[in-house]
Amino acid sequence: MLILKLAAVTCIFYLLGAVVIEATIIELAHLLGGIIFLSTRPKLVSIVFFGSMWLVSFLLAWRIVITPVFAKTSN
Repeated sequence: MLILKLAAVTCIFYLLGAVVIEATIIELAHLLGGIIFLSTRPKLVSIVFFGSMWLVSFLLAWRIVITPVFAKTSN
């Protein structure tokens, strides 16, 4: 059950980050025009960026879900 909670919280953080990024891209396209978004992103940059975003989501979820469990068991 603990792993399921960790996965759910990680997913929530990742999806919130993706929604924020998408909203930012839409707003920038609206303000600046679509020309800036016609160029393709290098695949490595996308992999590193979204991998880092997942890692941050996982670490936040770990801090919220797992750390209190370790704190209770050490008492």
